[in-house]
Amino acid sequence: MNFLQYIREVNGQFNISVFSTLGVLGWAACAVLYFLLYNELDGSVQNFVLSLAVLHLVEMVLVLVDAFTKPGRNVYLQTLVIGNGSFITFGLAAVLGYVMASDQSDLILTLSISSLAMACLSNALMLAVLFMLFHEANYKIFKLHGAGPKSSLIF
Repeated sequence: MNFLQYIREVNGQFNISVFSTLGVLGWAACAVLYFLLYNELDGSVQNFVLSLAVLHLVEMVLVLVDAFTKPGRNVYLQTLVIGNGSFITFGLAAVLGYVMASDQSDLILTLSISSLAMACLSNALMLAVLFMLFHEANYKIFKLHGAGPKSSLIF
């Protein structure tokens, strides 16, 4: 069973098409913004942004491997996914700090802010699914014991 099937089993109301579409669009938007930012910068910060873009490509491969093998069961793979994604997000914050401190053009500032914002939104989508799974598990546990909310979460 892959990750999307697992989510569907946990929450029958979960819209896999919307989740998948948002995930792919978020990943693609981040990739485009990273490469646009790379093209506008120069020097060592440009190389750093390129490394973040490459790590973003690696992130997609890691997420797909996890999603279509044994979802969430490989702690080491999850560690790589979370660590790599965190590094990318914090790296983008560092780039934004550099851009603000070095008084770059408005375009570079806009691309830096947009890149960080899109990365945060994509991270939030992943976290929202994890919270949904957590709450569904709690709901099922409480339901077994005759307590808890009356209805399931909706995505």
